[in-house]
Amino acid sequence: MNWQRGGEQASSFTGANNIPLNGNSDGEFLTWSLDVAWNTSGANIFAYWVMNTAYSIPASNTNDGPTINSYGAVVQGGWFLTDAVELYGRWEWLNTENVGVNAIPNSATNGSANVFNAGRTNVYTVGFNWFLGGKYVKLTTDMSWCSDPLWFTNGIYGAGIAGTDFRVEPVGGGDQIVFRSQLQLVF
Repeated sequence: MNWQRGGEQASSFTGANNIPLNGNSDGEFLTWSLDVAWNTSGANIFAYWVMNTAYSIPASNTNDGPTINSYGAVVQGGWFLTDAVELYGRWEWLNTENVGVNAIPNSATNGSANVFNAGRTNVYTVGFNWFLGGKYVKLTTDMSWCSDPLWFTNGIYGAGIAGTDFRVEPVGGGDQIVFRSQLQLVF
């Protein structure tokens, strides 16, 4: 859990809807998460919930300083077919809202760089891990489907999400499919 209050002399907000650019923007921010994991000899599952609330945001000409709530969840389960091959599936969800004040206009043709804009994202993933050299060399390959438009290129306060390989989409987007593969070495 993290609570912080920004205190810039000149607040860092963007757009007509007064969206915070960083955690130092005037306002208060509460972020918390909860996670759980369970492992057996051949299977595993984990889940987590995260929520960020930005409140006490200074009012602007078009914004009366509403609270912005961002919620997220991940559930993943895996099952070992052999000692070296694990299949897994994952669901990821994000929802951001504040009573429509930060909604993306229907006429927008491009995404926003700020995750505080209202939106919902669901991502479904299936893949496998192949442990080539015990726990020291692992090949991971997966396929993900993002069923909703992905509006943002950065997470909260500019944290990059470029490694996910999804692209920002215009209104009416969605149905992106991404294939990924990576080799991890531990030494």
